[in-house]
Amino acid sequence: VLAEMRRLKDAGYRELVFTGIEIASYGIDFRERRPAFRLIDLLEAADPLADGIRIRLGSLEPACLKPDVIRRLAALRHLAPHFHLSVQSASDDVLRRMRRKYTAETVRTVLRGIREAIPEAQFTTDLMTGFPGETEEMFLETLSFVRESRFLHCHVFPYSRRKQTEADGMDGQLSGAEKNERARRLIAAAEETEAEVYRSEAEREPVREILAEERLPDGSVSGHTASFLEVRAADPEGRIALHAFCRVRITGAGRTCLFGVPAEQDG
Repeated sequence: VLAEMRRLKDAGYRELVFTGIEIASYGIDFRERRPAFRLIDLLEAADPLADGIRIRLGSLEPACLKPDVIRRLAALRHLAPHFHLSVQSASDDVLRRMRRKYTAETVRTVLRGIREAIPEAQFTTDLMTGFPGETEEMFLETLSFVRESRFLHCHVFPYSRRKQTEADGMDGQLSGAEKNERARRLIAAAEETEAEVYRSEAEREPVREILAEERLPDGSVSGHTASFLEVRAADPEGRIALHAFCRVRITGAGRTCLFGVPAEQDG
C-alpha cells in the first residue's frame, strides 16, 4: 500500500482514497505476522508520506470507530476530515434483521466523538428503505435520525430483493411503491439537511482550500474541500489550475455547494 501511495504521489495525484470491500477489517488476515496491525496503523504509517496530498477514507462501518481510533485519526495531519458511514437504517429492529454489528446509538456516539475530536469533520452515509419487516414507525426512526444528524449527503436507495439471499425469504416484504415512496421522503429530508449544512458552512470560514477537479461549462471550477464540501469558484480569466490545490474566498451557498472566487482575486 505504501509503495503504491508513493508511486501515485510521484505521478501527480493529489488525493488518494483508501478503500475496499470492508476497509475496517484491514489487517485481520495479518494476525500471524503482525498481530496488532490494523487500518489505523496503516494510516499512521502513511501519514508522514503524504506531504502535499490528501488521504481520504472509503466507507466505514460505525462500529470500527472506537474512541481510541478516533483519537488517533484526529492526530493525522493529512487525513481528510470526511467520513462515509455505512448506516443503512436508524431502526435497531431493522439493523438486527440485517445482521449489522451496531445500533443507532452506536452511530450517534461516533458522530459525537468525531465532531468533538475533529470539529471540521463532515459525514456522508448510505440509507436503505423498505428492508423486509420495516414498519412505518421504523422508517420514521431513520427519517428523524437524518434530520438530527446533519449529514452532508445521504445516498438513499430502496431495498432490492435478490433470490437465494436470507432477506429474500423474510416475512414482511414491502411493495415497490411503498419502498420508493419512503425513499422519496428520506431523500427530501436529506436534501433539506444538505442545504442547511452548506448555508452554515458559508458563514463559518471565508477562505477554503479546494482541490480543483473540473472546469464547468460556464467557466467556473468545481472542487472539494478536505471535508468534502463541493465548491464552485468563478474563474473568468482561467487562472485556476486543474488538479492542484487553490484557495477560494466563499461568497455564498447553494443547496448542494458553496460558491466563491479565487482568494488571490479578492481585495
